[in-house]
Amino acid sequence: MKFSVKSRKFQLGVAAAFVVGAAAMVTTVKVADAAVTEVNPACSNATAVLLVGTKENAAESWTRVKTFFENKRVWVLGPVVQGSGSPSQLTQWDVAQYSGGPDAAFTVRCGAGGTCNEIAKLFGSEYKDMKPSPYVFCGDSVMFSNPVAQ
Repeated sequence: MKFSVKSRKFQLGVAAAFVVGAAAMVTTVKVADAAVTEVNPACSNATAVLLVGTKENAAESWTRVKTFFENKRVWVLGPVVQGSGSPSQLTQWDVAQYSGGPDAAFTVRCGAGGTCNEIAKLFGSEYKDMKPSPYVFCGDSVMFSNPVAQ
């Protein structure tokens, strides 16, 4: 399954929804052929959106994410400790839907923005053909609801 969002309107809507206040300084970094949006490394409540897709294909999406973590063997997974780089927690969210758009986001939550930035960059370089590219935000997002830890 190729993770792609056809609607440019959706992509722009998602990007706009992730703007979360003046405290969360955001930068975009080019990783290979993917632009990964990062947050201030000091953010103590960061989320890296690794994939968006459908609940129907959640098992396939989580297999891709979990395989990435198992192969890298860099990060400890578990309940998030705010202000700490480890552990990080895999979390699935419901996505505010646009007609025909994805209804689920497959993410990792981190207690430090720097950790989520690193994960997003490496995931983006591993899956260069994936669209949209990984995105990291600090705090909450109006686009996501009903988080479920994996």
